[in-house]
Amino acid sequence: MELSKAEAKALQVLRRRVRGWWWLRWLHVLASLALFGGGIWGVLIQRDLWLRLGEEPLEPVASVFVYMMARGEVMYHFCGLMGALLLAYTILNWRGRVVDTLLIRLARELGFDDEGRPGPA
Repeated sequence: MELSKAEAKALQVLRRRVRGWWWLRWLHVLASLALFGGGIWGVLIQRDLWLRLGEEPLEPVASVFVYMMARGEVMYHFCGLMGALLLAYTILNWRGRVVDTLLIRLARELGFDDEGRPGPA
């Protein structure tokens, strides 16, 4: 059995992706913690500003500020949600995608090397 050039290239890309997952998963963890922490921090700052604004009557300029804060609050919640989802994805796929690992193992057991050429049988 021989692989076509497209299949051999796909196997090379798949092996590179699996090898690079070790570094990428730690980058995912850092990015997700930054997103989640930024979202929580933003919500806490929003809450503090809302409490301070509640003590005084609003002027027209302050009402524009309140409108902008309400729009920013959605962004902070979105950042926190994206951070949590990215962390969950990384934890669930910590050892790599199972499908990729199985395909590489199957190719290796069939005797194909890293370039997709059949090895010694």
